[in-house]
Amino acid sequence: MEERIDGKKLNMYMRGIDVIAAEADNVVYYYILNEHGDVSELRNQGGICKASYEYDAFGIERNSNKEDDNTMK
Repeated sequence: MEERIDGKKLNMYMRGIDVIAAEADNVVYYYILNEHGDVSELRNQGGICKASYEYDAFGIERNSNKEDDNTMK
């Protein structure tokens, strides 16, 4: 799946049962999911954590970062 605006490719997502990875600016990021299937971390190809996410009991993200452009969290 690809995101495009005005024909320009922004991101490409790889899916299995859930989202597996995303490619943005020629860098692949891998999604780490928690036991509920929520995205808990986003890691680069070297395994370095780019972002982490926490959710409340209702699945609402806690301490969200408004500058985070991850659309799959």
